[in-house]
Amino acid sequence: MQTETRALLKALIAHHDSVRALHPVEGEISDSDIKKKYTISYTDLCEKSGTTKIAKEIDKYLRPLSELCDARTWPPIHSLAVSSGSRTPSQGYEKLSTWAEDVRACIRFEGYKI
Repeated sequence: MQTETRALLKALIAHHDSVRALHPVEGEISDSDIKKKYTISYTDLCEKSGTTKIAKEIDKYLRPLSELCDARTWPPIHSLAVSSGSRTPSQGYEKLSTWAEDVRACIRFEGYKI
């Protein structure tokens, strides 16, 4: 795994853990809550991971996380990363039609570890 991808993974796990602590999951997670409470913009993710130089090509570095999550049977943690304007993922996200459900599964999941 590339250094930048590992840094993004660490930052996504930290983000996941902090938003779960701030917004405990009870019942359904609305689409509005997904966008307002649980996601992180690509820009903020790059800043928190120390990878600002890759911001314009972040999809290239997030794609391996999809494979890692599949291999470990984890919900796709990279579903939390979104465009700051739309608060949805870019066209590079491989399953746009199931993105909201992916985020819900991710937020409910408690087993992310490096």
